Amino acid sequence: MRFEGTLKTWDDDQASGTIEPQGGGQALFVRISAFPGDAQAPQPGEALSFEVELSPSGRKQAVRVRRLSSQRGGFKPSRSRSERLAASGVRRRSWMVGTAAAVLLTTVGGLALMRHYEPEASAKFSALSNELNPDTSPPPLKAAKAGSKGSAAKPAPAKH
Repeated sequence: MRFEGTLKTWDDDQASGTIEPQGGGQALFVRISAFPGDAQAPQPGEALSFEVELSPSGRKQAVRVRRLSSQRGGFKPSRSRSERLAASGVRRRSWMVGTAAAVLLTTVGGLALMRHYEPEASAKFSALSNELNPDTSPPPLKAAKAGSKGSAAKPAPAKH
């Protein structure tokens, strides 16, 4: 549940202060980490909105603080953490799209170069392969003469 109040005291050296709730009651401890990361230093007298939680030591403290007005007196709610993350997510997505496009273009270019040089590389590879591994397999069968019944030449009968 959110409450409203005024920053009563602030100590820059300790990076903490107290908030006086609007309806009265006990002043609440607040740390700099509870404030939004908008680079504005907390100022005594500033109108705030906050939630209350117990600290590890059992004291009530203000958390998730929002500024209700800027120093000029106008209403200026700060962006919530989820809004800031959503805004940064847009930048992350656009960065990822750019990276994906670069990878895709590099891959397509590499494939085009590979297809261009493939016949030359294939011939060099075959020559090198034949040089390193001399052909020791039997010669291929001769093709059958035109008009013969079989599609392949018949082997010669074995002599005994």
